Amino acid sequence: MKECPKCGSKYGDNNSNYCIDCGSRLFDLNSSKKPTSNIGKHKKRGQYKTGDYARDLRIAEELYKIYDKNSVARLDNVNGHLLAAQTRKMDILIEQNNRIISLLEKITNKP
Repeated sequence: MKECPKCGSKYGDNNSNYCIDCGSRLFDLNSSKKPTSNIGKHKKRGQYKTGDYARDLRIAEELYKIYDKNSVARLDNVNGHLLAAQTRKMDILIEQNNRIISLLEKITNKP
């Protein structure tokens, strides 16, 4: 026996994997495993545009070329710029993934 976690429909056919009514994945009532929850969205650390990341990366690369590579203090400053650029890149990826999740939710919840 399988049950839909969203709408509560029950199916006696153990070969079914998806709910006919809402399209959600069915879980086996006899199984000891609990159904997995929906994918959670992540929060961004800041509001950035894609252009900001590209600009900051170019600036950081230029700074790295200019600074003396033996000077730890100067390299720390450059590494801070690279870290900021990496953080912005991660935020852009999170934003893209959240958009994909939203679109997939719309597809699965179509009436």
